[in-house]
Amino acid sequence: MSNIIRVYLMTKQNFILLVIALILSAVLLVVPVAADMYVVTSSSYSPVTGAGVTISAQLSSDTGVANTTGGNVVTWSNTGTGGSFSLASSSTNSNGIATVIFTPTVAGTAYTVTGTDAGATTGTSGAITPVAGPVNQIVMNAGNGQSATVGTAVAISPKVLVQDAYNNPR
Repeated sequence: MSNIIRVYLMTKQNFILLVIALILSAVLLVVPVAADMYVVTSSSYSPVTGAGVTISAQLSSDTGVANTTGGNVVTWSNTGTGGSFSLASSSTNSNGIATVIFTPTVAGTAYTVTGTDAGATTGTSGAITPVAGPVNQIVMNAGNGQSATVGTAVAISPKVLVQDAYNNPR
């Protein structure tokens, strides 16, 4: 008896299907999983401003099964004001994963990062919302350069802003 069993899932289920195929003396064909999208993740979703996070884009099927195609060039983009990438693009490795370092700079801004390859396969991360970094500077905001007689108030109350290195308020 010659049966053909096609295996599309690259998981533990392959082993079970292989055993069944051997029992039935069937021919087992493993069909590569089509790459339909990138699953884009961040090493942190609430980093400190100015701290780089690792962004990974896993080539995947629409059913969530990883595709291990290497060599796809992924171009990176982001929403939100500010932020920078260590590279404009990077290639998928032998596991089908491309990585880049993204550095957000505006606290409270919800950034998303998108990876897209030449075949228009794409994926977008969840929101990455950085928090302000440690105090780096105190900046005069109002009332600078005034003078008054001792014991009397100046016309404009002096005010300062406490900020991190990227001018985010603390």
